[in-house]
Amino acid sequence: MAYIQKNFHRIDEPSIYGYIPLPVSDKNEIKHPAVYLAADLAFTKYGDNYRQPWLIVRMADMQTIYPTLKPVFYRQKTD
Repeated sequence: MAYIQKNFHRIDEPSIYGYIPLPVSDKNEIKHPAVYLAADLAFTKYGDNYRQPWLIVRMADMQTIYPTLKPVFYRQKTD
C-alpha cells in the first residue's frame, strides 16, 4: 500500500483505461488489485496460482465476490 500511495493518486471513480481499482480491507490492506478497462469492466486474476487465467470481469461481480471490501480507485502519478 505504501508503494501505491507514493506512486498513485486516489480518485473517486475510474473513467479511463489503466486506472487501478483496489478492494481494500478496513485495515487498509490490498486484497484484490485489478486494472480498469472501460464501463464496468476490469482485467484481473483470481487466486495466487500462476496457472489461473487472467479474466475480464464486471466490477459489480468483483464486489459480489469480496462483499466486505470497499473499492478504492487510483491513477498513476504523471509528475
